[in-house]
Amino acid sequence: MKSELKSLTVKTMDDAGRGLARIATLSAVDHDGDTYAKGAFDWKDGGDQWVSILPAHDRKAMPLGKARVYEEGDAAYAELYLNLNTEAGRSWHQTLKFDLEKGRSVQEWSYGFGVVEFHMEKRNGEKVRVLKK
Repeated sequence: MKSELKSLTVKTMDDAGRGLARIATLSAVDHDGDTYAKGAFDWKDGGDQWVSILPAHDRKAMPLGKARVYEEGDAAYAELYLNLNTEAGRSWHQTLKFDLEKGRSVQEWSYGFGVVEFHMEKRNGEKVRVLKK
């Protein structure tokens, strides 16, 4: 399965390393021409998914923490848990908090995923990929 990348927006991060990121608006078409069917992020048994937080998508690196990915209304979120018992987790935590606290956030964040199921449709004369899983 080919891995793809999308950007996300980190909204909050507390002193304990817990934060929230908005992954997607389900009904919107993103800059890659993708949109999401309801359930695209919570199709596994139990609804939500747990994923590793990795620096720069490096699967060989020690995870910085983990996240619970879930849908709520018309949005998909990642509830972030950074591992502050590691030097890497503490460093990323401080960098993220600094970025969020000092003016408009400029740090870019992304998530990687594999497409399990999709279909194509036309919207306003444009081809749109509807991600289902």
